[in-house]
Amino acid sequence: MDHALPPALIDAVILLGAAVATAALCHRIRISPVLGYLLVGAAIGPHGFRAIAALEDIEALAQLAIVFLLFSVGLDLPLRRLWVMRRLVLGLGLGQVALTSLVFGLAVYALGFSPAASVAVGGALALSSTAVGLQLLIDHGELPTRLGRAAIAVLLVQDIAVVPLLIILPGLASGGPILETLGWAAVQAAIAFVAILALGRLVLRPLVRAAAATRASEIFAASVLLVVLGTAALTAGAGLSMALGALLAGMLLAESEYRHQVEADIKPARGILLALFFLTVGMDVDAAAMADDAAVVGVLATAIILANFAVLLILGRLARLTWGESVHLSLVMAHAGEFAFVILAAAVGVGLLDAAAVRPLILAIALTLALCPLLDALGRRLARRLGRPGHADVRALAENAHEFSGHVIIAGFGRVGQLVARMLDEQGVKWIALELDGHVVTLARRRGEPVHYADGTRVDVLEAAGLARARALAVTIDKPEDAERAVAAAREAHAEVPVLTRARDVEHAGRLSGAGATHAVPETLEASLVLAGRLLKTLGAPEDATAAAIERIRRQGTIEPPVAAGGAARG
Repeated sequence: MDHALPPALIDAVILLGAAVATAALCHRIRISPVLGYLLVGAAIGPHGFRAIAALEDIEALAQLAIVFLLFSVGLDLPLRRLWVMRRLVLGLGLGQVALTSLVFGLAVYALGFSPAASVAVGGALALSSTAVGLQLLIDHGELPTRLGRAAIAVLLVQDIAVVPLLIILPGLASGGPILETLGWAAVQAAIAFVAILALGRLVLRPLVRAAAATRASEIFAASVLLVVLGTAALTAGAGLSMALGALLAGMLLAESEYRHQVEADIKPARGILLALFFLTVGMDVDAAAMADDAAVVGVLATAIILANFAVLLILGRLARLTWGESVHLSLVMAHAGEFAFVILAAAVGVGLLDAAAVRPLILAIALTLALCPLLDALGRRLARRLGRPGHADVRALAENAHEFSGHVIIAGFGRVGQLVARMLDEQGVKWIALELDGHVVTLARRRGEPVHYADGTRVDVLEAAGLARARALAVTIDKPEDAERAVAAAREAHAEVPVLTRARDVEHAGRLSGAGATHAVPETLEASLVLAGRLLKTLGAPEDATAAAIERIRRQGTIEPPVAAGGAARG
């Protein structure tokens, strides 16, 4: 009896092991897993250790991954969101895709590529990474800001642009007129959009609703899978891209009450399939051969970053973003993204591009992804410098605060800062707030509130706000590193003034206390205590015992600073 393991099973074990190990390592060292998958794919592929035998089966799974990726993108694109953000979407977003595609396309054409190949490469390089870009903004609390809204508008248009790019590739490869191909692709996409929306209202939504009514999670998940693959098969049968059907199905369900459950159900499968896709892209890279082209890869990566930066900087200023916001947006979006791999792989598949010619470009794209966190850090630093209040702003703050004594300074005037201010007003305590969002400052000044456009992380600004005469400083800045800088600045200026600050969690509270905060209150702790108190009250627990338990946990969870010599907290 033959006990040899099937090669497909061995390949599956190797791929899953590589995906899990790579994801875990990238999470630990805080880099994009996309880059890790590409590097590991190159190592285990035919140009590396040749650990994988049946590449054809893996590439079929990779195509399925693209379908799920576009479906999940559609879930984030409800039509009402596009309508609300229409000005940024049509101006900044559409302008970025069109202008950047034109810049890259002309550059590639000048290097000797055909017009059709230039359209494909130009479109691919105009797309940034939605996953990486949004995560960086989320990590630093910038998604709700005007910068975050501008980034979302650009990424929305880029995600939508993937589908027409995939549609036109076969037509471009056939050698037809480019303008005619583009026009026909637009007509096809419009017909498919209307047809699937009509089909969705008649069939897809009732199907998902019926599955949800069974209250069986496996039936609901199966119905979602049917919707994704069914719409993809319909568009493929009509001669269009499978990805188009998946995107439209996602947009359709994004308008329904089942969106979040659908998203949760497909997330595990989507993550695994995407890992397989990027591993297969990496397998096509001959790292040894590319070593001789390191200079070419470096030049290509630099050109991608500079071109994206220049286009977005111009469009950001035209969209009335500040210089600081425009520079930060341009740098955080200057990289090329995962959809570039999708477009280039599809272009190679239809014979539009040569695989050997694309390989240096794939490495350059991967390099820009690796540099994305550094570009974001540089963008935030430059934005702070460009957005820093000038001497006139600080002087005006000092003049307005001259009469204040025994007041509270609020560094950061978002939702938490405004709540603190309201409570101080109710107790008759004077306060001054410092905020760097010009829109927030304008609205507050219209209400007659003492809010100043100033950077609460700077020593000179805090002194101008009367820190020496203040009863306390409340740091309610949302960005963790900025909150730590504000605490350190206050301690540098006047160590005796109490500094109370919000913290993301207990770990962040520890860092703030180390910087010199008198009290650092973790948001997660207080929210959990309120929830636990309400729960115990619902369960009929004695109020005195509940209050005592909450206070005991609050004392344990709210980290107090170490006391240095002389009794003052030191930074």
